Amino acid sequence: MTRTRNGTGKPTQAPLLLLAGGVFLASRLLVLPFPQPASDVGIYARYAQEHEAASRTGVSFYEFHAQKVEREAKEADVAGTLAAPIDEYKDVEYPPLALVVMRLPALGMRGEVVDAGPQDSIAKPRYYFTFHAGMAVVDGALLVLVVVLCRRLFPSTRGEGTQAPSASAGTRQAPSASAGTSHRWRSGLVSNRPASSIPDESKGDQGQRLLVYAASTMLLWHLLYDRLDLVLAALVLLSLALLASRAHYSWSFALLAVAIHFKLVPVVLAPIWVVGAMPGSQPLEMWRPRALAGFAARGSLLLGLVVVGFVPFYLWTGEHCLDFFRYHRARPIEIDSLYGSLVLVLRSLGHPVTVDYSYGSINVHSPLTPALVALSPWLTAGALVGAIVVLLRFRRVSGAAGVDSPAGATLARAHPRPFISFTLLFLMLFIATNKVFSPQYLLWLAPLVALLPLGRGSRRLFTTGFLLVCALSTVLVPFLFTFDLIDPEAPRRVPRAIREPTVRLAVVLVVRNLLFLALIMGLAVHLVRGGGAAPRAEAG
Repeated sequence: MTRTRNGTGKPTQAPLLLLAGGVFLASRLLVLPFPQPASDVGIYARYAQEHEAASRTGVSFYEFHAQKVEREAKEADVAGTLAAPIDEYKDVEYPPLALVVMRLPALGMRGEVVDAGPQDSIAKPRYYFTFHAGMAVVDGALLVLVVVLCRRLFPSTRGEGTQAPSASAGTRQAPSASAGTSHRWRSGLVSNRPASSIPDESKGDQGQRLLVYAASTMLLWHLLYDRLDLVLAALVLLSLALLASRAHYSWSFALLAVAIHFKLVPVVLAPIWVVGAMPGSQPLEMWRPRALAGFAARGSLLLGLVVVGFVPFYLWTGEHCLDFFRYHRARPIEIDSLYGSLVLVLRSLGHPVTVDYSYGSINVHSPLTPALVALSPWLTAGALVGAIVVLLRFRRVSGAAGVDSPAGATLARAHPRPFISFTLLFLMLFIATNKVFSPQYLLWLAPLVALLPLGRGSRRLFTTGFLLVCALSTVLVPFLFTFDLIDPEAPRRVPRAIREPTVRLAVVLVVRNLLFLALIMGLAVHLVRGGGAAPRAEAG
């Protein structure tokens, strides 16, 4: 890449920043105005329309939705197209706060906002474009947040285009007076950190981080503005930024509670937030009464915020607002998941496997899948417990390293960068052990991967692997799923007919999931070895 020179005569890599900005802008302009394949916006519009119709008739939304699904099933049965029951759709799969967000694009719109059928719901153009525009705003805000965190977490204390020399984990270099003065963390995201604990990054390195975010989300273009997952990514990242700032940790807890209400998944991050809110200047001895009291107080605060935020929805709609728990508990093994890959591998060895369409996804069934469904939550819990042990070990190692912490600072404020790694690890572990691995889940990870605090070589290896995971996911959905699993010549039926998986689909899916597992293992090994507690720059 051609480099230019700044006023001091030193090389700069500003073109890389411009390239990242160009990729971001061009990809968004290509997505914003056009309908995308396999869009869920029609489902959101349908929920918004049902909310409006239920309010006019004085019926609970949840009852109205269940009655409508039942009517559609009867109509399909009369028409002779009902091939299997669709009772699972009587339960709403989204938490109440997500349903509120779905209604926002329909505000001020009169009449119908969707053409709905038993399985296919097509949003009207105005709702579709309004939803896209809202997601574009969230996307832009998320990019700004990534830029701000890049500049504050990885400041450049040397000339642009240079890289800090490699140092061993136990070596501490005395920071220069000018470096310590010029980088006192202007906004207080990380206050009074010694310069030696922060590896230098040039503008080229920061440009690479922004390019990773732009490229990974561009590879998932058909999901970017046609799912709600960007909202979840923004909520989690902003909550993490608040946790590492001078603001009281209760603000970060409140935002994490909002993220949990929006989509239950961020509940797995609660241990990270509780540990990060502990004092950073004292060793974290788990079994000391003072530490236990601190954990209990912070955990109770977070739990209280979640409960208090849920009370209005419960008072408004009653126990039906908990239906999404029943919906997701009853879901079978999705073909995308790592369990689905295992079943497909066994299928090549003669294991009987069938596929069908239910719960809005393509699922696999075999004599083994009931055991996998029962095992899934226990594997998730076990993986997260192991990650929590590594998180607590990080605190002990960081305390032993003798890194100074500002008076009154929390652990996340004193050591913010490892919490990026832990947040990414916990989310990846949840995805890997979950019954469902929808490709839009990768949007949760994209900003965290861009901010991953690894050395230059390790970061390039990890981000290359993540970009490949994103690319293979798009090859699978919508392309191979459409070409290999859906028969366009099959008679119209409810639920839709699904063909047996082809060899090429199984191979791509297994390779994608194995690569995802390799990324998890690499990140976990890095944290187990204390990479988060003693960050350093690798030689360029």
